[in-house]
Amino acid sequence: MLKQILRITVLATVFSLPAYAQEDTDSGNYIVESCNPNHDASNVEINDKWFICAGAVNTAVFLMAAHHDACVPEKVTLEQEMRVVYKTMEEEPDQLHINYVILIAAALQKAWPCKSMLPKQ
Repeated sequence: MLKQILRITVLATVFSLPAYAQEDTDSGNYIVESCNPNHDASNVEINDKWFICAGAVNTAVFLMAAHHDACVPEKVTLEQEMRVVYKTMEEEPDQLHINYVILIAAALQKAWPCKSMLPKQ
């Protein structure tokens, strides 16, 4: 009888725990706030994610320039690149479920397309 009560108690406890969806650490939702240049600097979690956004933006700029997928002017700063990425993510919240690397690349390409990629007039 005691074993049965114990089983019921354990099962009731397990099934009454809230179910948490696992955070998708590859999506735009994960880093959108950390790409915000005006983010809350006292928020440690966002500050840690800032390095993810900054690194991803910096890497994307380098690789896209090498392949002529985006032509970011030389004088543009990392902060400016991050502002462009953040603005694009904010303007297109329906896309935030997509991998943030793809979102970053799309934002940079939209802001600074290479002349060879522009449609001929």
